[in-house]
Amino acid sequence: MGLMLAGGASMLPAGPIAGPLAVLAGVIPLHMIGKHLAKPATAAPIAQWSRAYERVMRTNGAPQALAAFTIATRNLNTNLGTEIDPSTLFRGPSNGQPVE
Repeated sequence: MGLMLAGGASMLPAGPIAGPLAVLAGVIPLHMIGKHLAKPATAAPIAQWSRAYERVMRTNGAPQALAAFTIATRNLNTNLGTEIDPSTLFRGPSNGQPVE
């Protein structure tokens, strides 16, 4: 069973960078993402978050990947001033139970 967005849409990998940025654009306005990508200090956490997101997708939500994604999301929140809850981005297998 693949991972799904919280809204129920199936997540099909759209490419190495399009997928993570499309998901991020669903929770952060695009103008904010562009502003933060222009600064190295805030672009780095976005890149780290994107890599962690891709790993979750590649491993179909493996526990280690989800843990790294949670840490990357906390780091993103700290550096961008956002309040993204990683548990609301995915709904998928986690020890047999949906992530809520």
